[in-house]
Amino acid sequence: MFSKLIAKGILCSLLISSTAFAAQEKGDVETIEVVGKKPLQYFFKMKEEKRFEFMESFNALVDDKDLHFECRRVRETAHT
Repeated sequence: MFSKLIAKGILCSLLISSTAFAAQEKGDVETIEVVGKKPLQYFFKMKEEKRFEFMESFNALVDDKDLHFECRRVRETAHT
């Protein structure tokens, strides 16, 4: 049974590689290049703004204070 699985795996990989090779021979391979103009920091800032908007909306809707989001930065102290 194990040898049948190995044989099926090898057959599938050969079929996939031969299909990809045939597509390259015909010139049917399309190359897509994505060029971005916005810096990565812009998307990080946008993500953080949306995260805080969500937390504020959640806190406004939930009456139980124990379930509210509480955000703060805490610096870890070194353990000696």
